[in-house]
Amino acid sequence: MLISRKTLIMAIFAAPFVGCGSDSEVAGLYEGVIPAADCPGIKIELMLRDNGRYTMNSEYLERDMSLSESGDYSVSGDTVSLAATDGDAFRYRFLKSGSDLRMLNADGHTIDGVLKDNYTLTKSNR
Repeated sequence: MLISRKTLIMAIFAAPFVGCGSDSEVAGLYEGVIPAADCPGIKIELMLRDNGRYTMNSEYLERDMSLSESGDYSVSGDTVSLAATDGDAFRYRFLKSGSDLRMLNADGHTIDGVLKDNYTLTKSNR
């Protein structure tokens, strides 16, 4: 089989981008407890599915309150963005950090300060 030089060059340049930012790359269950203003924390369970859909369950610790939402998510580079089905733009954004997701602030920047490490959701094996 004879491959043209142009085809070979295109394949070499395209190879690093195959699978880059794909949904299957981040799909799975992520868990963690993030800080909250009026309770000890919010337990988060975030399920990212291969089909670009997500479900997020939030349980406010020591409160009788929990929320569940679902919608679509997208991956752009190292950023995972969640858009709820109620029409909001991006409700949450996360930065891929190894196998973890680090929550970003409303402007899409990393959270700074003393509690910055507490905004991480860890990929679960269950």
